[in-house]
Amino acid sequence: MNRARVYEYSNSLLKVFDDLNEKGMCGDPQNIQDTVYCGVQMKCLSPQLYNLHGLLSAEKAIHDLAPIVGTGDTHIALYDYGAMHMYVANGKPNKDFGPQEAYNRQFTRLDAAALFAEARPAL
Repeated sequence: MNRARVYEYSNSLLKVFDDLNEKGMCGDPQNIQDTVYCGVQMKCLSPQLYNLHGLLSAEKAIHDLAPIVGTGDTHIALYDYGAMHMYVANGKPNKDFGPQEAYNRQFTRLDAAALFAEARPAL
């Protein structure tokens, strides 16, 4: 069984969130089956995830999720574990051209399988 969990912790508390939690992720009242998520923009994120449920891909997250929710100002990374790809975008440096927020900038796709296959450097 494939399972994913999000952990919230402090010096006195540990909370475990998954798609079976009664309240949904990180206090969100809407629980989405087979979906584990957490973020600072929960009020915007939850409806978008609900609308894209069963259709979500890295490309849809890049075009239809991150810019609408407005999450990933400085840095954003998306992982497609099935295809072993990682998509990364960074916010604009001060004197660079283009949009400021990472989610509105060009994403770079990295081949995670090739990266993990790299030989360990000799030290």
